[in-house]
Parts: sequence; structure tokens; C-alpha cells
Amino acid sequence: PKKPVPERIADALAHAGVSIMVTSLTDFVAFAISVSSALPALSSFCMYAAFCVLILLFFQITMFTAFAAMDATRVNANRIDCCFCLPRGCLCCPVVPKEDAAKAVEEGKKDPNQML
Repeated sequence: PKKPVPERIADALAHAGVSIMVTSLTDFVAFAISVSSALPALSSFCMYAAFCVLILLFFQITMFTAFAAMDATRVNANRIDCCFCLPRGCLCCPVVPKEDAAKAVEEGKKDPNQML
């Protein structure tokens, strides 16, 4: 990752954001049109589903993007994922120095600083 985190997140949003927006808006329109159904249960379901699609779009654009940026910053800072608030990790999962982690990845092993 040679680019800074904000630039990488902007690239990811530029690449995937249009697809997310188009899919969410078409789902919203389909459910919104179906609200006019003669069946009350189906109409209520479609109203609920249309509202949920908009809320999920909002959360994907705001919260998911923020959490992805925070996680990329954590990886750049060489912090382990289960105890990211502790610079050296915790007793159960200490942080491996960046050089040793890079050597393990080059040997085909998984990154010791990434639990998941």
C-alpha cells in the first residue's frame, strides 16, 4: 500500500460507489412502486423494505467507509486486530515486529499480526 489511507479509500469508493448507489436506488424504486399493492401486508413489507434499503445505503457510504479507513490505519500502524488499542498487543496476542511479519508473509505464511 504505497498510497495514503484517505487516497485508497477514495479510490475504493470511486470504484464501488457507483455500483452500490445504482443497486440501492433500483431496489428502493422497485419496493417503493410495490407499496401501491392492493394487499396490505405486501404494501407494508415493501414500505419497510424501501426504507431499509435507503438506510443501508447511508450506512455503507458513511459508517462502513469510516471503519474501513480505521482498519487500514490500524494495519499501517502494525497493530494486531484483536487489541488494536494497545500498541504492543496483549498477553494472549503480542504484536510481532513489522520486519518479522513481512518475512513470514514472504515465506507464504499468514501475517502474524492479523488474527482474522
